[in-house]
Amino acid sequence: MNTLDPQLRVFQAIENYWKQYHCPPSIRAICSMTKINSTSYVRSVLARLEEDGLILARKERLCGQIVPVWVKDAIDRAKRVAQ
Repeated sequence: MNTLDPQLRVFQAIENYWKQYHCPPSIRAICSMTKINSTSYVRSVLARLEEDGLILARKERLCGQIVPVWVKDAIDRAKRVAQ
């Protein structure tokens, strides 16, 4: 059993997935990686992570739109350099 805080487990899973696949994980992928069985619980954890400013997520469709803040910052920097 993993005793890490669920928010930390979910955040680490998102970061690891982004680093490996360069795209956001699905809710079910997060469940699988964190061993959390409830998709609704993962959604509530994602909402807390967004409130804390650690991830960005589209409200109308959370699944597939989960972005760690560091990814957005890197994209913004690349856009500024390209200008």
